[in-house]
Amino acid sequence: LTPRAGDFVIDDGDTTNTAGFTRTRAVTLQLSSFTGQAAQWRASESSSFPDAGYQPFSAAQQPFTLGPDDGAHVVYAQYVGTDGVPSPVFSSTVVLDTVAPSAVTLVLNDGDAFTSNASTAQVLLTALDDTSGLSTMRLSESSTVDGLGRLQVVPQSYQRTLSFPRGATSDGPGSDPREPDPR
Repeated sequence: LTPRAGDFVIDDGDTTNTAGFTRTRAVTLQLSSFTGQAAQWRASESSSFPDAGYQPFSAAQQPFTLGPDDGAHVVYAQYVGTDGVPSPVFSSTVVLDTVAPSAVTLVLNDGDAFTSNASTAQVLLTALDDTSGLSTMRLSESSTVDGLGRLQVVPQSYQRTLSFPRGATSDGPGSDPREPDPR
């Protein structure tokens, strides 16, 4: 597909998110296709722009705040060209999901109280996410998290059951923090 002059992208700056989803209301409108054409621009979650007057077009990246409700948000944008003619109204959609998955359950090795020194553990992981569903998860034997509270491992595709390769090979209760990630 060829982008139309005026198509734009909603970006939350979080490279760990799935495209089209955001965890935050504060996003950036990537209006690069407006560059060179727009003298003024406006954006709103209403196609009639009741809450948005035109402002000078100064940069291709513009901050925007989504409404407070989780779910799909359609943002409309329009510019007035350097020739004074308004453009058509353009739109882009993003899903806001600020609620972490719920009802998370984790079962190791069919519910055994201890893991053995086997090189893999059988994992059964379930969780619910009513807004965006579950697409990725993070599994680790360490409870170390980053500044956003996420396990410091690369996300992998969500699977309900899997074999998890263990780094530790000593017997005893395992450290088993697991975090499903909806994006």
